[in-house]
Amino acid sequence: MATSQDGGRSFENQRLTPLQGETCRPLGLEDNRLLAVYRRTDKCGLWAHLAKIEGNDWKPIDEKLLWGGNVISSRTDLDSKFAQMSTLRFGCPAVLRLEDGEVFLVFWGVEACCSVIRWFRLRIHD
Repeated sequence: MATSQDGGRSFENQRLTPLQGETCRPLGLEDNRLLAVYRRTDKCGLWAHLAKIEGNDWKPIDEKLLWGGNVISSRTDLDSKFAQMSTLRFGCPAVLRLEDGEVFLVFWGVEACCSVIRWFRLRIHD
């Protein structure tokens, strides 16, 4: 993570976030909050992580499993990254804030040997 104090013209040095995953899609929210939807590398499934940015610090608020609590994202025991990528079971989340304040989320996954597109509407409570 890198923060800016001047509207994005320059950025502070980058720092680690508490997220352990990949294909993260962040969405900025009011009150310096951020929703990150991502595929975890330390647990199964697609997750939503809500955080607050205070100054230069990332403060986790909540995290929820959205889909695939028993689905490993890909095999990591293969020799090459290309071979590992060929075993992906879900990913590529996209998020959009709707006019009513809810968040629309879409991603692809494999269920019962079929590739599917799944979507959610999320409501973020204060």
